[in-house]
Amino acid sequence: MGQLFMAKYGDLSRGAELAADWEKVLAWQKTTRAQKQALYKANKKTQPRIKVQRVLGYIRVFNNSTGLLVFEKKIPKATEQAAAVQDNITTLLAIAQAGGAGRLLEAQPTDTGVIVVADARYKFAKISCISVLGEAEKASRVTGNTYTKIITDTVSTPFGRATASETFAQALTAIRASSAYTTFIGAAISGTNATNKVLIIPEGI
Repeated sequence: MGQLFMAKYGDLSRGAELAADWEKVLAWQKTTRAQKQALYKANKKTQPRIKVQRVLGYIRVFNNSTGLLVFEKKIPKATEQAAAVQDNITTLLAIAQAGGAGRLLEAQPTDTGVIVVADARYKFAKISCISVLGEAEKASRVTGNTYTKIITDTVSTPFGRATASETFAQALTAIRASSAYTTFIGAAISGTNATNKVLIIPEGI
């Protein structure tokens, strides 16, 4: 004979509230794709994302025994017209090149025997700086319930070896030990307890 489970009073007392939200979910499911897209755009982050300008650079990949295989790739331009984005770009480049400016090259390296390959499909190592801009009260586009949204901005770049012999592990250690990295992730963001983040992804992922 099965056991009888009794719901807690707290759960039962929210029944009407949850039922009302469920009706809103059903109404959302009946909206058209165009209506959903309009609601999504209206509920996007408060701070508009600014497209980062990029220039042609050269990257020495880690996944190569000689360290001389170099790919042509677009990397963030060192100067931007928009001041708000320039701070993020400056930080990103400082972190990515910590202990080795050669990880991002705007000119073809002169290593003996270098092979330059143009292939945008190659899975480069990648570094992203996610900066917290603040918080904003938002309303769910489905239920209308309010919640706190963390407003962020992200800039990214592929990167490679600083020198022909540098390993990914060595690059990771140098980056995480740099003052640019520790200052960025340790920054106090006014009005929020959220923190900046740096995401580093190895090649091939």
